[in-house]
Formats: sequence, structure tokens, C-alpha cells
Amino acid sequence: MVDTSTLKPFDPFDLMDGESKRLVDFFDSLDEKGWTQDTRCDGWRRREIVSHLAAGETYNRACLDDRVQALFEEYGKKGATDMNSFNDVTVKERAGRTSDEVLAEWRGMNDYTREHMRKRGRDGSLATSVGPYPIELQAFHLASEYATHADDMGVPIPESEKLRRLAWRLAFSRVALEEAEKKVEISSADGKNTVKAGDKEATLSDADLVEAVTARLKTIDPELQDALRALA
Repeated sequence: MVDTSTLKPFDPFDLMDGESKRLVDFFDSLDEKGWTQDTRCDGWRRREIVSHLAAGETYNRACLDDRVQALFEEYGKKGATDMNSFNDVTVKERAGRTSDEVLAEWRGMNDYTREHMRKRGRDGSLATSVGPYPIELQAFHLASEYATHADDMGVPIPESEKLRRLAWRLAFSRVALEEAEKKVEISSADGKNTVKAGDKEATLSDADLVEAVTARLKTIDPELQDALRALA
């Protein structure tokens, strides 16, 4: 049983709302050149990120409607065999649409996801690709995904929000590592984290630990990268 007590000070639905609004405001600010800027996701511009987000909401809707298997069967016929190929197929099938069209799709489905997850509450559950799953953890997963992709695209974060944003992402990163049963040891003090996996060791800041857990930190040994990867 994963210990989620460190997540209790944070409302995952409010976090989803806040990170979604951040993305909406950013996307609304983009001109055509802005949409074509590269991101930290190899091969994806901001245009592909919003397609990925829209596709993700298709999965979220299937979870809420208990039709995940049907969704994967549908995309299996299109060549998807796992989550990575599902992402590739769903992004490519939106390539012919305008940025505004894909953004409108994502916004509508994102609104639906957030509304209906909030209605079920932290103690609720929903269907997922790994079976029935707690709403609380799924909401944190989604808030984390929105935040990670915001960072991928260089979305500005107000100074007044940075500390609390890091606090909840750090708490959830630790829960995600436990949930994924990662064979990594972490000892923490004064904003520094000593991480060990096998004979590999590194000292990371809180921010770098979050980056590592989302597979965005490329400056540490590959074995440590793999040991810390739990949210990507």
C-alpha cells in the first residue's frame, strides 16, 4: 500500500485546475511562430504537445467511462501496441488539424475530466490501463503531467507560485517512486537529496529530483536516470 499521507496538504483537483489554466493562458498567447517552437520532448514542437494533451484526454475520458479496453482495441487497429505508440499514433492523427482546432478539443475534454474527477472525490476510483485506481492518485498524475509539459514548453511560472509548486511536485515524486517500486535509496536534508541505485550515487536539489522522476534530468548517470524514472 502506497503511503499518500504527504499529499494530504494539497488538493489535487485544485492543482489540476491551476496547471490547466496555466496551459490555457499560455496557448492563448501563442502566435503561429510560437506554436512551432521546439520543446524538451524530442521531435515535438508546442503544436505536438497540445495534440498529445488532447489525446491524453481521450484516454482520461475512457477511464471515466470505463472503456479503456475498447479505446486500446480501437487504436490497436491503427498500430498502437503500448502507451508510447499510442502517443505517436494519436499525435500523428491530429497533424492535419489547425492548432486552434486541437486546442479547442483539448480544452473541452480537459474541462470534462476535471469536473467529473472532482465530483468523484479523493476517495473515489476509476478504471485505468492497470485496473481500478484511486481518483486521488490519478488527479496528482494528471496535474504532474500538465506541469511537466508546461515546463517542457517553457511556460513562465510566477515567482509567487514556485515554492508551493515545487513542494507538491516533490511530494508526489516520492509517492510515484514508491508506487513504481523503484530500487533507489534517497536520503534528504536541507533541500539536498542523495540518491543511490546500485553502485551509482548523486546529490540532487529538490528541483532536480522532480526533473529526474519525470525523466527530464540528463546530467546524471544513465543507471540513476532509469532508477529515478517514475512519471514518464
